[in-house]
Amino acid sequence: MNCQETKALLDGYVDGELDIVHSMDIAHHLQACPACADAYKNHQALRSAIRGGELYWTPPADLHKRVQAAVRQAHRAETHPRPWTWIRRCVWNTAPAATGSGTPSRTSRGM
Repeated sequence: MNCQETKALLDGYVDGELDIVHSMDIAHHLQACPACADAYKNHQALRSAIRGGELYWTPPADLHKRVQAAVRQAHRAETHPRPWTWIRRCVWNTAPAATGSGTPSRTSRGM
C-alpha cells in the first residue's frame, strides 16, 4: 500500500470501518511511513477532541428565559390589532345610519 491509498482510507481506518485486509495493510504502512503515521496521530487526536466534549459550548444559564421572553414579546406584537382596524369598524358601522340605509349587509360589503 502506498501513501496515497493510505490517506484515502485513513478516516475509515481511524473509525474502525475497514475490513481486516485493508486494516492490516494500513497498519503495516503506518509502521514503515513516518508521514502517514503522523497523519494517523493527527486523526486520532481530532477524534479524541471531538469525543471528549472539549469543543462543546455551554450556553448562559439565563438563555432559555431570554428566548422565552423574546418569543412572548414577538407574539404580543403580532396579536395587537392594527390601528386602522377599529377606525374602519366605526366608519363601517356608522355609515348606514348616517346615510339612512339601515344596517350594513354582507352583500353591500362585498363578502
